[in-house]
Amino acid sequence: KTDELHEWLSGPASKKIMGREYEVYGHSEFGNISRISVAHLYNFTKSRPRHTDDNGLVEAKNGSVLRKNLGYAHIPQACAELLNEYHKGYLNPYINFHRPCFFPVSVIDHKGKIKKTYPYEEVMIPCSFNKSQDLLKRP
Repeated sequence: KTDELHEWLSGPASKKIMGREYEVYGHSEFGNISRISVAHLYNFTKSRPRHTDDNGLVEAKNGSVLRKNLGYAHIPQACAELLNEYHKGYLNPYINFHRPCFFPVSVIDHKGKIKKTYPYEEVMIPCSFNKSQDLLKRP
């Protein structure tokens, strides 16, 4: 199927091609991908400093927390609900309470740019805060 306005292919095949192009080029090539192929169908945005991407956060948690605990094997659908309850009830509260967190220190250079640094001295764990038990939400 051809788009009459741009005379480019559009539809499921182009979506599959774009998916493969994205996997090959990664984040730094968003601009090139949108110019190479069907730019009118897909709106790519570059990431900006201090603006997180939800999908990125999910993938980071899967890689660093869940998969480290479960392994990389396939999770059968029959076990998914039990694992989800375990994560919500036990694993996530434990990790969120005991995981070391770096707290940023903002440094302003002579041009006025804000640079975030994460010095070792600012590492804390949530349970080290005063009255940390009061900050936890009860399920």
